[in-house]
Amino acid sequence: MPKSDPQPSPGRAHIIEHAEPSPEPPPRGFTAWHHFLSRALDGTKADGFDVQCFVRLGELPLEADVILLHLDPDADLQLFRRHFDFLVPLLRPCVVIEYKSPDDRLALHDFDTVRAYSMLCKRKYQVARDQAVAMLYSHAQADLFARCADNGFPFEQTQVGLRQSCRQALSFYAVDLVAVGEQQPGHPINLLSARRRSFAETGQVRELGPFAVLYEEVFLKEVKKMSQTHVPGSQELLDDAEQLDE
Repeated sequence: MPKSDPQPSPGRAHIIEHAEPSPEPPPRGFTAWHHFLSRALDGTKADGFDVQCFVRLGELPLEADVILLHLDPDADLQLFRRHFDFLVPLLRPCVVIEYKSPDDRLALHDFDTVRAYSMLCKRKYQVARDQAVAMLYSHAQADLFARCADNGFPFEQTQVGLRQSCRQALSFYAVDLVAVGEQQPGHPINLLSARRRSFAETGQVRELGPFAVLYEEVFLKEVKKMSQTHVPGSQELLDDAEQLDE
């Protein structure tokens, strides 16, 4: 879930991957982009494949952004494979998704948090088999992966936009949405990354599939209400929907 990165200590430079995001970190809480991603993933549900969003874990105020439960190996994953193909390599019986909005960045404390999420999910869902954590981001702390390696979690790039670190039955994945979007400029996942402004300009926009929830009346009303209370990402989503509709 989105958490503001602590202020860097004096004299220590923090550089991020890709273009510089907004200098002001988004406030605590879920952004409109989180709601958009959760609705899109929810549209891929099938028998034996569940999507649970904003899941409270334990008694502490910890909420996982999205949890994918693929407990039935025979589940119909046609929609998921078609519209979230870049997540297929990491699919496990239980996948915890941590999403960073286009203006936020992935930092070491986020990795520490999702490690806790994975243990809490194992207890909550009684998952004894393989489990995975997927961190989706547009920007990352420059030394993030070096510091993860120092802590015993080395990440290796397995394909464009995807890094993996395995510890026995638990796998951690870092999914660079900017790199994924550059490989698939017509994929609507670009609406959820720092590439969102260039998405509609590519001229290669493919079908929106479950991302078409952006145009559903109920969801648009929710986003408009969010914009009235200045929820981060709400006005940007409304602007994107209007631009794509032109």
